[in-house]
Amino acid sequence: MSEQMSTEIITLTCHVLNSQARTPQASGDLTILLTTIQTTCKFICCDRIGAAGITNVQGEEQKKLDVLLNDIMINSLQASGKVALM
Repeated sequence: MSEQMSTEIITLTCHVLNSQARTPQASGDLTILLTTIQTTCKFICCDRIGAAGITNVQGEEQKKLDVLLNDIMINSLQASGKVALM
């Protein structure tokens, strides 16, 4: 007897929202942070690879993606209103 693979897809957003709905004490803060991080990561996936001309603390040239990720992630998390310290 072979086991059939499930074709049901559960997205991160759906999973987080369902988990929040099942947890009475959930405030939604974690949901906001996770969806902010998810959205930021999706944005960063848009063909933004190459050298940025900046050297990091290890002496390696940072890639454009490294610089972009840092700036966008910090801006997104600050805009969420759910992060006190970066």
